[in-house]
Amino acid sequence: MKKFLLALIMVFGFGVANSFAAPPLWSVDYAKQYCDLWNKSSLAKDLKDWAKSKPVKVIQIYRTDCGADKKVELQIKYEDGMAKCVYAGPPKTKKPDFLMYTSTKKWEELGKGKFGFGGFRVAMMRKLKFEGSMKEAMSNMGAFKTFLLNIGKIPYSKQCP
Repeated sequence: MKKFLLALIMVFGFGVANSFAAPPLWSVDYAKQYCDLWNKSSLAKDLKDWAKSKPVKVIQIYRTDCGADKKVELQIKYEDGMAKCVYAGPPKTKKPDFLMYTSTKKWEELGKGKFGFGGFRVAMMRKLKFEGSMKEAMSNMGAFKTFLLNIGKIPYSKQCP
């Protein structure tokens, strides 16, 4: 009887632990949590003018060690005077406004604010691969730093999505 109860507790305990496991970094579930954080953070206010310039801004993101086929998409829309994240999930757009990718290790470093020698701008060139309007990105560097630091505010696992 004791063995049965112990086995039941172990199975139930592992089931509960697994149900609360953090999603993989830049998985669909992680992206949804990131989208919620975006709307609660200073990004919604700081990027309102940026979001006004087009009906929807599209950002796609992935981890190079997991593969480009594991991209997620964030859609940002000017709404109620803010730059709101209105979609987070699998890519829907063929040509995003921005594509960002790097290794899991480098995403982690950026999310922890470890920009290294030369500071933030140099870190961006060395650690993060970026496709899109450099002019647009450079004019929003303060908000972009917040974007990166927000990565470290959501628990995640290192497994690939």
